[in-house]
Amino acid sequence: MNDLWTQTINGIQQTWKASGKGPIVIMLHGFPQTFRCWDRVRVLLDDQFTVITPALRGYPPGECPGNLDAYRIEELVGDVVGLAKHLSPDLVHLVGHDWGGMIAWHAAAWHPDVFDRLVIIDAPHPDRFLSLALRHPYQFIKSWYIFAFQIPGLAERILTSNPATILDKIFTSSAKRPGTFDAASLDPYRQLFEGPETIRPPLLYYRAAVRDLMTRRIPTLPRIQMATTVLWGRDDHALGTFLTDGLESVVDGEYECLFFDNCGHWAPEEAPGEVAEAIRRRFTPVASG
Repeated sequence: MNDLWTQTINGIQQTWKASGKGPIVIMLHGFPQTFRCWDRVRVLLDDQFTVITPALRGYPPGECPGNLDAYRIEELVGDVVGLAKHLSPDLVHLVGHDWGGMIAWHAAAWHPDVFDRLVIIDAPHPDRFLSLALRHPYQFIKSWYIFAFQIPGLAERILTSNPATILDKIFTSSAKRPGTFDAASLDPYRQLFEGPETIRPPLLYYRAAVRDLMTRRIPTLPRIQMATTVLWGRDDHALGTFLTDGLESVVDGEYECLFFDNCGHWAPEEAPGEVAEAIRRRFTPVASG
């Protein structure tokens, strides 16, 4: 099985790629990527797992709502929960990178009846990000883009003014492993930068999150009940490794944190073998006896 599927779930048209056979693993991508960011990991796992990589709402080829409320975390979690229930009546495994990791933290905390094991890649725990950043103020410098993205129109114009240069700066220049990205590997992401109308929906993630944070509409998460692995590139240019400090305090299940040397923010593409191995180890049941 290696196909694109489309179905109306949680009130929007969702599209996902499926391949392999075995227990279901849903992998959520981040910004500004598409489900193609998992291609290098997928081929290393689909001998043992059914790998499902959805296009998050706002990203092609899925549906792209234009209103801010459509990107509240409750809606984003509803998409992945609805997809999981559509795919299987059984518990499924969950992986998330970047924004996909933020969604995965919430989904795992709110829905232990849907997900049973969790892998997070370069995504801080939502309840700990602000407090840890306040102890390490340079994180606010690393996160300057979050504030820039709050300015409607300006962010869209800047990001689409020169797509080739922007893509190089975001991906090629920040990757720590030479040869990670070339023109072909960046092709799936170019469509996001074609114009303000294509980049605006992904930016609404940031605008909805900041609005809800400022108006205190985001509730504290329940503790994570499932076995959890956190993966982090030591040279992540956007998110400091200190954001993993104390994560064991919010996870009741078995917990592991692994750092990848000479690896930046784009671990699924910079270190696909290491990522796949960590996922396989977390999602493979330990034989008893």
